[in-house]
Amino acid sequence: MIGKTIAPGNLHISTSVRDCYWECFDSQGNIIDNNFVSIAPSGTVTIDSTDAGFTSNHCGKWTMVG
Repeated sequence: MIGKTIAPGNLHISTSVRDCYWECFDSQGNIIDNNFVSIAPSGTVTIDSTDAGFTSNHCGKWTMVG
């Protein structure tokens, strides 16, 4: 949950990703933003302070970059 287990900001994966899915959602569970990345050399997502939560599958380790 944003603000409790993860802070708002930019998350980045510096390794290659394959079949990665991520989503940001509001307090009602509605998807605000999402993406499916079939293959890429890296990945970045912005978490807004108004987002309630963020989840990802098969993406690897996200690191906060600011």
